[in-house]
Amino acid sequence: MKTPIRVAEFRVALSELLIVLLPLLVLALVIGFNNGNPLDVLDDAEWSFAAAILMGQTVVKYVSRTAGNPEVRNDVSSLIVAALIVLAVVPTLIVLSFVLNTKHPMHPEHTGLIWTQCGMFIASVILFMIFGTLVGRGPRMSREQRAPYAAEYAGDAAAPMVSS
Repeated sequence: MKTPIRVAEFRVALSELLIVLLPLLVLALVIGFNNGNPLDVLDDAEWSFAAAILMGQTVVKYVSRTAGNPEVRNDVSSLIVAALIVLAVVPTLIVLSFVLNTKHPMHPEHTGLIWTQCGMFIASVILFMIFGTLVGRGPRMSREQRAPYAAEYAGDAAAPMVSS
């Protein structure tokens, strides 16, 4: 029996997510073993690193699925990539820089940063799973919009590959 495409895409995205979560699980075990409280892992900057990695992987996953596809509307695709970078990647990196530059863990601002980085991590997991599973191959052009490009792409398929 053939696996539906969305289920297969979900499994791939979940396996990639588990690889990112593995170091956080190990860190929680080590901190729990040394300090007695595995929840102390929330105070670590690793959550911001993981969020930044997942946000970057989300952009790469989207671009790799839409690049070179003649059915994808480039204007919408460009807007989505720009929005992901400006609204997801950059804020995650800003939070990461604040967490890394905070010297006093007991400072009230640090508590806010802890919750912010955890929130950014949760948002990055959700975005990663959405773009890894539901986006598929990106926004589509109508048949009329594709028509001018059909001959160009048909000719490219028959052309030999040339390396530069």
